[in-house]
Amino acid sequence: MENFLSRRDCLKRIGIGTALMLSHTGNSTSDTKTESSGLAIDRSGVVWGDRPMYLRAYHPPYLVYYYGAIREKKITNRASLIKWSSLVKRVEDEPELVIRIVEAYDDACAGCQKLIPDPLGSVWGVGYSCTSFKQPDVVKDVTMASRRILGELDLYYGSEILMRDLVLRLEKKVPVLYEYIGGNSNQEFYEKGLKYLKQQYSG
Repeated sequence: MENFLSRRDCLKRIGIGTALMLSHTGNSTSDTKTESSGLAIDRSGVVWGDRPMYLRAYHPPYLVYYYGAIREKKITNRASLIKWSSLVKRVEDEPELVIRIVEAYDDACAGCQKLIPDPLGSVWGVGYSCTSFKQPDVVKDVTMASRRILGELDLYYGSEILMRDLVLRLEKKVPVLYEYIGGNSNQEFYEKGLKYLKQQYSG
């Protein structure tokens, strides 16, 4: 299951989606406390409906890693838990979850404390910016890693794929993590995440 969206439409829709998610959570008392403490934005109350999960090309391995690590209660960093828990919950709750590969800021970025509104935008997308785009080496390395994993997974910006199918591709095509998709430090729980997800989808 793969469909194509133009880059313009994709950027437009991710911008709308990010704005909606932030507006859903930005006015609650708990979110005010979260932001003031310097943590990522808590989006646990967001109503996703049937919208696909938007992920940048290098983020699926991170989602698998966090699926495994959160399940085994190995994530102690509160900001990381807030950022990834809502995405992990979607994977758990939606057996037919669709992932859409995007080039700009995605659902993981939207939960990051470093994402800030910016009328000028950045290399990563319109409407927002973060610290990473100010580092040319990081921009280059992320771009090259994204290009590499898209080729390995036979995907492209605008692709839509069921999470269950993406897990199988990751296991077969990207068995070992490299820099900018998690690296060696994430390998153990990436493998566990793949294992748990295969069990979930076979049940």
